[in-house]
Amino acid sequence: GTGTQDMASTGSFNNLTINKTAGNAVLSTSITVNGITNFTLGKIQTGTNTLMLPSGASLIGAAQGTGWVYGKLQKHFATGSNVSRIFEVGDALSYTPATVTIASVGTAGNLTSSTTATEHPNISISGINANKSVNRYFSFSNSGIVFTNKTNSIVISSSVSTTD
Repeated sequence: GTGTQDMASTGSFNNLTINKTAGNAVLSTSITVNGITNFTLGKIQTGTNTLMLPSGASLIGAAQGTGWVYGKLQKHFATGSNVSRIFEVGDALSYTPATVTIASVGTAGNLTSSTTATEHPNISISGINANKSVNRYFSFSNSGIVFTNKTNSIVISSSVSTTD
């Protein structure tokens, strides 16, 4: 539908499809989707809440033309080697996903991600040329994941790029 849609739940959803011609689906509570979250058209705006995808859940259809999570997205990481998850996040205007690969997960847990469309507050001391940066940074919060090997254990990549 059109306009903003408020979403709240005290339980979890089996599946969730976002198909909005205008406005966002705005979370007024954190929501868990146990099955498939499908973006046909529109964004989920989380605010201070989180869209949570536990073990076995998936997210499909996210793209610049179809929609994404505008805010916090949590995904489960099972034990194993080279465990990888795509975080289908962005801001109000741009889809800017990030891929996280953990070389060795010893204890399963959850990772929450979001992106901020501005320079990182510490850009001046980072060694990165602020005139040639992307003006975006990602935030991650670990909940329970234990790394078996802490050397070179996490790789984060994004398709966000600069032309210079």
